Amino acid sequence: MTELSHRTRLYKKIEDNLSDDDVRSLKAMLVADEHLGQARVENATPLEIMNMLEADNKVGKGNLALLVDLLKALGKTKLAEEAEDVAKWEGTGGPSCTIENVISCLKDLYAREHARVRPLPWCEDLNLPLGEVFTNLRHQRRGDRGRFQDTDTIVSLADIFKKTEAKDVRRIRVEGDPGIGKSCSCQKLAHDWSSGKLNIFKAVFFLEIRHMSGKVKDAIFEQLLPEDTNMTPDHLWSYIQENQDDVLFILDGLDELSQTAREVTDVVALIQGKILRNCHVLVTSRPYHCVKDLEKCDEFYKIIGYSKDDCVEFIQKYFTETPECAGKLVEEVNCNQNLSEIVVNPLNNVLICIVWEDNEGKLPSSPDELYQMIVYSISKRYCTKNSIPLEGGEIAPTVEGALRALGKLSWEGLEQDQLQFNINDIKEKFGNNADDMLAIGLLTRDNSFSRIKHSCFCAFLHKTFQEYMAAYYISDLVKKGSKGENGKECLRSLFGMTVATASNVDMELMSANRERYREVQNMLLSILGDTSGPLFEMFAEELRKDECKREDSDLLSFFCIMFLGRSCKAGRTSCRLAEIVAPCLSHITNDVSKHDASKSFKYDQAEWIDGLIQVVRCQRTFAVNPDLRSIRHLTVSCDEMCGMVLQQRQLDILENSLSDCDAISCVTLLQSTLYIPIVTSEGREQNLADIDD
Repeated sequence: MTELSHRTRLYKKIEDNLSDDDVRSLKAMLVADEHLGQARVENATPLEIMNMLEADNKVGKGNLALLVDLLKALGKTKLAEEAEDVAKWEGTGGPSCTIENVISCLKDLYAREHARVRPLPWCEDLNLPLGEVFTNLRHQRRGDRGRFQDTDTIVSLADIFKKTEAKDVRRIRVEGDPGIGKSCSCQKLAHDWSSGKLNIFKAVFFLEIRHMSGKVKDAIFEQLLPEDTNMTPDHLWSYIQENQDDVLFILDGLDELSQTAREVTDVVALIQGKILRNCHVLVTSRPYHCVKDLEKCDEFYKIIGYSKDDCVEFIQKYFTETPECAGKLVEEVNCNQNLSEIVVNPLNNVLICIVWEDNEGKLPSSPDELYQMIVYSISKRYCTKNSIPLEGGEIAPTVEGALRALGKLSWEGLEQDQLQFNINDIKEKFGNNADDMLAIGLLTRDNSFSRIKHSCFCAFLHKTFQEYMAAYYISDLVKKGSKGENGKECLRSLFGMTVATASNVDMELMSANRERYREVQNMLLSILGDTSGPLFEMFAEELRKDECKREDSDLLSFFCIMFLGRSCKAGRTSCRLAEIVAPCLSHITNDVSKHDASKSFKYDQAEWIDGLIQVVRCQRTFAVNPDLRSIRHLTVSCDEMCGMVLQQRQLDILENSLSDCDAISCVTLLQSTLYIPIVTSEGREQNLADIDD
C-alpha cells in the first residue's frame, strides 16, 4: 500500500464524517485565515478542498499540521489524531515497525507471559507450568430441540479450528463455570501459537475483555504491544482486514464486559461477524451469560474441568516436597463426596491445597466454605507479615473492618458491572480501611489494563473472589438485626424483588438478576443457611400478591422452591424455612419453559427437586390443620429434567414417585400419606402412595 493511499483514505474518512454544518465551518475558517479564497471553496466538497490545500503546499507529505488544527477546531479530535498518525508515518518514510515486528512481539509476549500460571499473586512460590493446570475441551452440540448435548469427545485446543469438508469453522464459543480453566485454555492456545504448534495462523491476538473500554484495534495496542511500537492502530487494522483468513482473535471473558464498555466497543460485532467476518474468533464466557451475543458461533465447546486422576496428579505435584501430605489429602478427596465435587474445578483444587496447608488438615464441605477458609488464610498471613496479633485465632478488628469494606466494594462494583477499581478512589472513599484493603492480598494491581492507566487500578484475584466477598458483605448485613433494613435492600437488589408496596411481581427482573448474580446468590444462600429467613419472607410477600399473573406465579413458585433447595443443599437448614413459604404455594410446577424469563432457570432443576422435598415434608404437617393451605396442584415435567445431573438420592425419589409418567396432577395431601393420580404416556391412571423421603 502506497503512502498516498493512507492519506487518501484519511481524506475520504474526513469527508464521510463531516456534517453539512461542519463543511460550512471548515470553508469559513479557510477563507478567514486566507488559506483559500471564497470562490474556490464555495461549491467544493471536503475532498476537493483537501486536494486544493495539497496543490497550494498548505499540506503535504509528513506535514498535515494545518489539517490537524482544522479538525480540532471542528471538534473532530479522533480524526485529528488519525491525521497526526498519517503525518508521523509519512515523515519517517513509512513505519519502522513492520507486521513481522508486531508478530514477533506477540510471540515473545505469549512465550514469556503465558508459559506459567500464578493463580494467586500473594503466593509467590505458587508458579505453575501452564501444562499442569489447563484442561481440554469437551465438544457440545446443539440438538434438534435447541438443547446442548454432550458428545463426550475430548478436543485438543490446537485442533479446534481445523477445517472439515462439511464446515469451515470461523467462530467458536467456549463455555465453563467460574474457575474451571477458561482463561488457562486461552493462554494455552496463545502459547501454542508462539511455539509453532498453531501455524495455520499468521497472527493471534489474545485479548482480555474485562480490560476493554473502546475499539478492538485500540485494545490490541493497550494490552499486547510495547509502548514504542511505531505502527498506528489503523495500519495494523488494515493488515488484519486484508488477511482475515490468517488471523485468530482469542477473546476471554465476554461475561465480564461492562455495560459502559458495551456501548462503545465493537467486540460483540467482531464475535457476531458484523466486522472482520472472515477472521477466526474464539470467545469464552460463563455458560448462562451473553447467550444472544453468541448465537452466531459455528461451534460450541465447554470446559469439563479436572478428572479424578487430574485432581490427584495436581495434588501430588503441589506437595512434591511433602508426599505424606499429598497422600492424606488424596484420601480425603476420595472418601468425601462434597469435596470430590469441589475439586473438579482447577481453581478450587489450588485453593484446597493451600487451605490444607494453612489449616492443619481442616477441609471445606462447600464452595462458599472453601472461599471463607481461603480469605481467612490470606488475612492470617497478612496479620503475621505485619505483626498484627491474632488473639485466639481471631482476626484483628482493623482487618475485619477491611474485609467488610472489601465486601462493600465488591457488591457495589458488581451492581455497576465494575471489575476494576481506581486505587485513588478507594483511598478517598474508605479512608483508614483503604491501606489494609489494598495490601491484604485479595486485590492485585491490574497490570493487563491500559499501559497508561494500569498503575492506578486494581482488581480481585479472580471474579469469584469478588462474588464471594459480595455475598459475605450482604450476609453480614442480613444477620445484623440493627442493620436489617440495609440487608433487606441488598436482598431486593440481588434477587430482583419488587418493593413491598408494589402490587405486581417483576419476573423479568428476577430472571435477569439470576443471570447476572448467579454465583453471588448461590454463595449467599449457602452462607446464610438457617438465617436466610428474611429472603423467604420476601418470597412469601411476592407469592401473596393478588395481581400476579398465572405464568408469573408459576415461575415465581419455581424460583422460590429452587432457592429453598439451594439453602438446604449443604444440609444446614431445617424445615423452618419451608414453613415460611409453603402456605403460599398452592400450584407448583417445574414446567416454566413457556415463560419469557425462564431461560435463567434451566440449570436449576436439581435444586428445585431438593426444595420440593422440603415443601412436601412441610405441607404434610399442614394437612392435619384445615386452616392452613396446602398444595392443590403439582405438575412435574420429566422433559425439563432431561440431561440434568441429579444426585442418586434425587434419582431414587424421582424413580419411586414419577415412574414412567409424563406428568403428575391434582396432588392431594392427607396426613402423612401422599396420594398421586399419575397419568402415564398411554393415558392410564395409576396410584402411588406412601412416598417416603
